[in-house]
Amino acid sequence: MTACEINGEVRIDLIEDFVHFTREAHISDLLETRYLENAKMARAMDGIYRTQSYVKDSKTLDKYIGNNSGKLRENF
Repeated sequence: MTACEINGEVRIDLIEDFVHFTREAHISDLLETRYLENAKMARAMDGIYRTQSYVKDSKTLDKYIGNNSGKLRENF
């Protein structure tokens, strides 16, 4: 398994909406692609959030990036 981690800085006034969207929609969307497994989000420090998931191998990650990552980024 390979870990995939995205870190982002979130403006203070958007934190509540960001956390809600990530927990209620984005993580489910990630898992529905069936490329990623065990996705979760955590606060790394004030204003910095981390989304982490796992893929079986680099070939699977390449498929996810080619087929889904752009669409999911648009949702943000």
